[in-house]
Amino acid sequence: MEFPFFAMEFDHREGESFSIAEARNGIGKSRLMAEIAKCDVVCCLCHRFRTARRAGWTGLAERLPLVELSELADDS
Repeated sequence: MEFPFFAMEFDHREGESFSIAEARNGIGKSRLMAEIAKCDVVCCLCHRFRTARRAGWTGLAERLPLVELSELADDS
């Protein structure tokens, strides 16, 4: 399955030093690349599910209402 670039996010696997999304010009290239090496690049929805699983929010999905994908895609 392929996703557009704007739907992709860095998901830290281990030892997060800083958030890639919050990285600014003050961070050197080698430090930034070392942080990126700790990440998987995943779609934004997968990132949310992975984060929830790691945080132990596994029962949350069963308690929340589902949203139809067509509702999310409707931009009218």
